[in-house]
Amino acid sequence: IFKGEAVGIIAGSCDPKRQKEGIYLFTDINFGGDCFFYTENSAAVPEGLRNKASSAHVVGPWKAALYEYENYNEDDEDGYIMTLPDRGSYPSFSGEMNDELVSIQVMRQTTDAECRNPAGPGIYLYEHADYGGKCQRFLEYSPDASIWSIGDDVASSIKLVGTGLKSTIWEDEYYEGDSWEDTADDNEFTEAGGLISSIEIDCD
Repeated sequence: IFKGEAVGIIAGSCDPKRQKEGIYLFTDINFGGDCFFYTENSAAVPEGLRNKASSAHVVGPWKAALYEYENYNEDDEDGYIMTLPDRGSYPSFSGEMNDELVSIQVMRQTTDAECRNPAGPGIYLYEHADYGGKCQRFLEYSPDASIWSIGDDVASSIKLVGTGLKSTIWEDEYYEGDSWEDTADDNEFTEAGGLISSIEIDCD
């Protein structure tokens, strides 16, 4: 909905200091080969990265979930998921995820200050009622809670910052189970009861 960046460039042209916040993925170990920079989800990464990711660098408060199937494992619940915590370097993917990446979910972790004063447009899910505790700002759909700052099954209130926004929150991953729509702030979920595991966003 609110577009970020998903750019594939040659590693030699990548910012050598990798100072721009986001997720850097490389086709070779030790940050070599082609470099792809992400600040938004991709249900199917480009051919140049597909089944080739071997190392990564995370700059700033970003997290990523890497999947070995398209559409974030929606069609294969046994697909392997690797999560990249914020601010970390991964010179070599070990085990099952090496050269297996097919789709990626990325998310900037929302700060406490941003939760208390949500100025930027988007959907804000809060850990507690009355907009308390941690929160996660969403700028696009999210099929599962693997990298949400608030975690899974804990959301209790929601704010919609911006015009023409509508959120659909789902009980289960991949937009399954019961769902609830919001077009305005809700300081306490009475029906959802905090059992939120995926979210869709629409914007007029």
